Amino acid sequence: SSLLTAVTCAPQVACPELVNRIHYNNVIGIMGRHKQYGAALQVFEELRAQSDGDRRGDRGDAVGSGPDVVSYTAVVTACAHAGRWRVAASWFRRMEAEGIQPNRWVRVSALR
Repeated sequence: SSLLTAVTCAPQVACPELVNRIHYNNVIGIMGRHKQYGAALQVFEELRAQSDGDRRGDRGDAVGSGPDVVSYTAVVTACAHAGRWRVAASWFRRMEAEGIQPNRWVRVSALR
């Protein structure tokens, strides 16, 4: 999609891993607001794949550009907006299992 293309063509700046994550998180949020939770999950997995490549040294971006609490909040919210409450709850549990501390926004999204 053109949104995913925009994400992967993020401008080169002093902190590319942050810019990439911010772009991905924004796209996940946009998909969620449009109740396209499947597309949001796909973009999330692209972010995860990017960070996996970073850890292996396959990409030029710095290590640590993977999903963060904002990424998970966007995914949980996307699922909730689409009425996929069980899927949202499973992503919330996955976030906790991966050691990412939930914030109040993701808790509210998971409880809607």
